[in-house]
Amino acid sequence: MIPPRTASSYHESAMSTFDESVMWNIIIERIDRCVEQWETSAQPPNLEQFLDDLADEQAHRALRELIKIDMEYRWRHQCPGRYLEDYGDRHPMIKTEEGLWPLDLIQEELHLRQQNEDEILSDEFEERFPKQIEELRPLLETGGGRSTSLQLHKQPQKFDAGEAIDDFDLIMLLGEGSFAQVFLARQISMQRFVALKISAARGEEHKTLAQLDHPYIVRVFSQTVLEDRSLRLLYMQYHPGGTLKDFVDHIHIRPHEERNGVTLLEELDRMLDEKGAPVPLNSITRNQLAGYNWTQVVCWMGGRIAEALDYSHSKGVLHRDLKPANVLVADDGSPKLADFNISFSDQVEGASPVTYFGGSLAYMSPEQLEACHPAFDTQPDELDARSDIYSLGILLWELLCGERPFPDLAWALSGPQLLNEMLEDRRRSMHAGHLPPEVPPLVADVLIRTLEPDREQRISTGADLARQLDLCLDPEVQRILTPPGGTFRRLMSRFPSTTMLAIIAFSNLAMSALNIHYNSDEIVQLSQQNLFQLQVEGLNLFAYGVGLSVVWWMMRPLRLKIEQTADEDSEPEKWRRRRLLSLGYWCSGVTLGMWLICGVLFPLGLHLQAGEAVLTDYVHFFASHVINGSLAAAAIFFLVSDFSIEQLFPRVVKLKSTDPHSTRSLQRLDRAAQIILAGVICLPLVSVLLAFLLTRKNLEAFAVLALLGLIGVGCAYRWSLKLRRNSAALQTITGG
Repeated sequence: MIPPRTASSYHESAMSTFDESVMWNIIIERIDRCVEQWETSAQPPNLEQFLDDLADEQAHRALRELIKIDMEYRWRHQCPGRYLEDYGDRHPMIKTEEGLWPLDLIQEELHLRQQNEDEILSDEFEERFPKQIEELRPLLETGGGRSTSLQLHKQPQKFDAGEAIDDFDLIMLLGEGSFAQVFLARQISMQRFVALKISAARGEEHKTLAQLDHPYIVRVFSQTVLEDRSLRLLYMQYHPGGTLKDFVDHIHIRPHEERNGVTLLEELDRMLDEKGAPVPLNSITRNQLAGYNWTQVVCWMGGRIAEALDYSHSKGVLHRDLKPANVLVADDGSPKLADFNISFSDQVEGASPVTYFGGSLAYMSPEQLEACHPAFDTQPDELDARSDIYSLGILLWELLCGERPFPDLAWALSGPQLLNEMLEDRRRSMHAGHLPPEVPPLVADVLIRTLEPDREQRISTGADLARQLDLCLDPEVQRILTPPGGTFRRLMSRFPSTTMLAIIAFSNLAMSALNIHYNSDEIVQLSQQNLFQLQVEGLNLFAYGVGLSVVWWMMRPLRLKIEQTADEDSEPEKWRRRRLLSLGYWCSGVTLGMWLICGVLFPLGLHLQAGEAVLTDYVHFFASHVINGSLAAAAIFFLVSDFSIEQLFPRVVKLKSTDPHSTRSLQRLDRAAQIILAGVICLPLVSVLLAFLLTRKNLEAFAVLALLGLIGVGCAYRWSLKLRRNSAALQTITGG
């Protein structure tokens, strides 16, 4: 087991990895110049010339590596000044204020002297380094170990296409980095092509990848360690489509309007052709991609990578170095997550979060940058899935826009200064204005939530992110979740209860006016007109007062803050969603109930007051209230339901998971809409029949009712189609 490490020892390790991986171009350029001067000049170079324009920390690190190179060449050429004290005199900055030497320099001198068979006296190092002898004793007892030179370890032994190593013929170099080469190789024993990664025999990548079996994670066949050469051969499934970095570099050369799924496949086919790989025929994935615009391509790719991350996280594996160069593209266009070289798995015995901790700074989350910074106490074991989610957000932003969301900083900055600048950038919240205007609002919202500086507010799992990116593929979902803005729409959404009451009042008033006019002309006798007007005023005041009061009580969820979704699975939130989807039933039901009550009270009042009503009057009054009340109730059902599911429900719908209760409510709403539409279609027939039976003296009523019925059918049909369309989009979100 690896013992626990203190914050200070961890940060020393983290910064060491940081220096080697991030300051590589800065330091290695100075080392190469030093080596070139040693190789081409008769005189040893002055190391000070290679330290110009470097910050103190960089200069100190570079000087340590330059001393190792200089020491090696002085021993090689038997030049004077090859012991550490000689360098201390020429470069006093190399030692600490307490006069202590870096241990790696002491080890390098010991290694070179043993290599050159220089005699080492028994008490020599104790006399030279008395304050450090306890730390040096294990080193002296083991004989000094290997060289610590960065120049020596910056790359394992180089190989070229055409060579053979172990069971593999190297055919083509696919890529190389600071610590490994990847070749297209032929495995002789199995007679198959593989991607062969040749690296130093260190790290736990092979053990980590052995746990992972997922369609969007590169498949690893096995590994071989060449002990005599300290090399590891990791052979994997070969994907000839290159990496996402290749697509970022090539696709974004084209104008935005030319980027789409077809463009992606054209670029993929070009890469396949270059490698002599066949283009797959009848691929479902390729056919799907061909129909996507570029935003949909990015969302689909991101959803698949998020699924792979969610799977690896479920196995206890964090990637920690997610970037376009570490995502391969299969011949059908699907992404394959690769390069778990600095990942951490809590399932690998002896693994530690700090082992080979590092990554690419440009894609790191704020908390991962803090873990690299010596001024912060954040440690690698505090990182979780949300750090990989953040890195994926940067990757998707770059794939979508062609550049990362944060500016590239000057690499000449010192380590802590560079980290400070990057942390400052990442602590600024992103907003849609940072994205091109052609990016849909829903997509922009998802990307911004992956890049939340506060990881508590960030999308937390790969499954959540995959689901939300997949929702972005559906234009109907985008429409329902981000409806077009407008002053009137914003006003309606701002005052939902008032809007609902206005819909109900207007629908009832319109049908009431028609009903009063019809009843006054067709049913009420001349002697009853004054009494009828008093009834109209009294009963309408009663009906509207009771009805609107009941509706106001039912609209409690609208009077709560719609955006309040602290706990989407709490009972109050479930109740609110159910109530929003049932408002159409309740409002139309209350409306029809009040119309039916009035249809009984009107003839009853006339009979009691005037004593002139007959049975046909009762039937006629009730029928007119049923017909007009049904039309008002149908209009209210469609309008209220449409407003609820188009303007209000999307603001409380759950995006991160399915919601079967809401799905069932939406399905019931669909069925109710079809039943009510059928009822509205029947109303003109009923109206015509009643007009013929009860109003033969006035044929105009026949025509008016028939015309109104046809208009009502047309409106109801249009509203039902819109309701079904919106309901289908919401069922996609809720899991239907």
